[in-house]
Amino acid sequence: VELRAQKMESEAAVKKRTAELASVTQFWQSRQAEETAISDEIKATQAALVSLREERLKSLLDVNVLVTVKQGQCEVSNSDHFNPVFPDALLLGKQIIEDLNATTRRLA
Repeated sequence: VELRAQKMESEAAVKKRTAELASVTQFWQSRQAEETAISDEIKATQAALVSLREERLKSLLDVNVLVTVKQGQCEVSNSDHFNPVFPDALLLGKQIIEDLNATTRRLA
């Protein structure tokens, strides 16, 4: 009778420890899942930060210059009005153009 009682007690202790182990294992797995999710979020945030830094650097290096040209002085033809590309265009100073015009008038 004593052996039976000891056996039942040990079986109850084993069940209790098994339940505790299952609880701890479940908690550990949930923590691992949280750690993985946080790690993925950190990697995504770092990638976004690198992308933003590259974009900022590009915007600092790519300087757009607005050149005002009076109407009638633009002598460049462009076939595509939505994507203007002027590989053969030159920007000449006003004095150079005036000198050329004066020479043309004198020779004409």
